[in-house]
Amino acid sequence: MDREPVTAPSPAHSTRRRALALGAGLLALPFAGALAGCDRGTDDPTFADPSTAVPAARALLDDAQAALDDAFGPLTWEEPVALSCEEGSDGSIAPLPPRVTDTYLGKDAADIPRIAEALTAALAKHGLPPAPAPEGSDGGWLVTSSQGPGLRLEFRAKGTTELAVTAFVTGGCPDLAG
Repeated sequence: MDREPVTAPSPAHSTRRRALALGAGLLALPFAGALAGCDRGTDDPTFADPSTAVPAARALLDDAQAALDDAFGPLTWEEPVALSCEEGSDGSIAPLPPRVTDTYLGKDAADIPRIAEALTAALAKHGLPPAPAPEGSDGGWLVTSSQGPGLRLEFRAKGTTELAVTAFVTGGCPDLAG
């Protein structure tokens, strides 16, 4: 049997491969957090009883959607993916399925204060702090969020618009089915 000799890749080839892998990984980070609703921010959450936090999370998501519908006209929303709950030593992080519309809110600068006002009105109904005006982040996403005891609301827009609410609950992962 004649075999070709095995040779190691050239150092330039290995460096290019590492750079491509690193670049692909870095490009995926903003998308993974933004699309999956995983961006936890730096604020430590306060964990709440799941019997109140999960219904409150659903109500907050409904109210934020309604507020944006009122501010921008009726929008068509979808819940494209169910997200997984993460159990930790302090409690569980239970993201509700995000709601996504094909309408790009925030594309025009005049939309930004209207987004903040709409979200702040929904947050106030639930005793949560106002949402700051959305601003740009890594990867070109327009983002804002607000967090209070047991809940976090996140708004993201880049071509489409996404609303996400996470319940921070004591104990194990709750049933998030509607």
